[in-house]
Amino acid sequence: MKRYEFSSRKDIKKLVRGIFQGIVLLLITYIIVTALLTFERYTPYGLENSIDGDKGFIAISYFGVDRTGDETLISTKRLEEHLKALKTSGYVTITQQDIIDYYEKGKKLPEKSLFLIFEDGRRDTAIFAQKIMEDYNYRGTMLTYADKFEEKDRKFLMPDELIGLEESTFWELGTNGYRLEYINVFDRNEKYL
Repeated sequence: MKRYEFSSRKDIKKLVRGIFQGIVLLLITYIIVTALLTFERYTPYGLENSIDGDKGFIAISYFGVDRTGDETLISTKRLEEHLKALKTSGYVTITQQDIIDYYEKGKKLPEKSLFLIFEDGRRDTAIFAQKIMEDYNYRGTMLTYADKFEEKDRKFLMPDELIGLEESTFWELGTNGYRLEYINVFDRNEKYL
């Protein structure tokens, strides 16, 4: 009898430990999935924010986003501060099509319209800006250079990754053009490209 009681207590401990481990594994799986995948969807602004007087829009362009930032890249902390201040001030993001319709068709825009741009199609920008843009329901335009697709540089997003960004609904795509066009013949050190 005592032997049976001992093994049943042991079985109960195993069962409790197994349930606890299962819960921990489910929790870890949930954290990983939510960190890697986007379940949020961008919600466009409503026209209740539009006004009769034409206030136009502002455009803000960031070269790129990095975890810590440097002289050319903004840090995630600083980007968070910028977007939080804009959201608190009532700014909503507009799209490229909104701007085209504004100029060509006289479309009304919200009183505080923001066109948010991220240049050069950098992979780190997409990684570090995505969650922040989700938090503030902001949509940005990712600009890239077409010649980067040929080089397969790991620093820049490739076409399939850009399509994935666009499908997240927080991004739309644009281009900086080709590096060898007339506007880009000199680099920042005045060297001819």
